[in-house]
Amino acid sequence: MLFRKILYIASVLSVVITIIAGATLPNIVNWYLSNISNAGLDIGGGVKIFLYITYIPFLLILISVMKLSGKLLKGSPFCKDSIKALKVISICSFIAFVTYLAGTIFIYKNLICIVITFATMMVFIISSVVRELINNGIELQEENDLTI
Repeated sequence: MLFRKILYIASVLSVVITIIAGATLPNIVNWYLSNISNAGLDIGGGVKIFLYITYIPFLLILISVMKLSGKLLKGSPFCKDSIKALKVISICSFIAFVTYLAGTIFIYKNLICIVITFATMMVFIISSVVRELINNGIELQEENDLTI
């Protein structure tokens, strides 16, 4: 039970931190480009657009994880809402995968983007499999309830 509470608190904090980071994203990018990046290129606008495109699915994933951890905390993780949340996670991680794949191929071409691309693909695959497992479990439970 303690782990479930910690998981829920961590997911809520992740959503709050991500919202704050999204609100300050232009400042973060400008700071990075002026202090850390020594490329000297004017790519700030493209970076900001790319990060906002990936920010939206990432925020939706975190909100869905927060909902799932809330269901887990309440003791009802196997329900239709969990399937919906896992579907949102699957779709958003696929969108992030495609976005990072396009960014890696056409824009950035570096190892970090390749790693992030494959990480989002793994999140997509794992969440899809877990969603199907839970869906089958719910169907079996409903079938079992009807036979009794």
